[in-house]
Amino acid sequence: MWNGQKLENCKHPKYLGVTLDRSLTFKLHIQKCKAKVNMRNNILRKLTSSQWGANPNTLRTSALALCYSAAEYACPAWSRSSHAKYLDPALNDSCRIITGCLKPTNTHCLYLLAGIAPPDIRREVISIRERYKAMHDPSHMLHGSQAVNQRLKSRKASFTAHPHFSGHLKKLG
Repeated sequence: MWNGQKLENCKHPKYLGVTLDRSLTFKLHIQKCKAKVNMRNNILRKLTSSQWGANPNTLRTSALALCYSAAEYACPAWSRSSHAKYLDPALNDSCRIITGCLKPTNTHCLYLLAGIAPPDIRREVISIRERYKAMHDPSHMLHGSQAVNQRLKSRKASFTAHPHFSGHLKKLG
């Protein structure tokens, strides 16, 4: 009860557009993101088959605006989830639509041809930028907060910098 009103229990609450679950695995959120990106890929396919024929630059810009924006929303919170990799095939499909490449094309080459960084790298860079802002921008809501000790080794905190990228934080300002 809250102020005399009965509150209902929700197994998967949605907070600021991110679907949460009991153990914060973000599995359901990532599944919903993948479905959203797949629907937006259908829009991209319509652009490729139109009479006026969208050029690759228009398709790339459209894919970044439609698909990648949906796929990367709030990714500093969920990017270290073990389920994050299940979103990548939908983004691979976006790059295939942009480039016109077929399924057998190596995904590494696919991203080079599309001129877009692979999803795991994009998520890591976004997370590093957000961490940098939290550390150095006094107006950031997480400025000055300290990381808590992890009770479970299997959980990866969203605001610990990856050791490979930690030296590059100063360059990202």
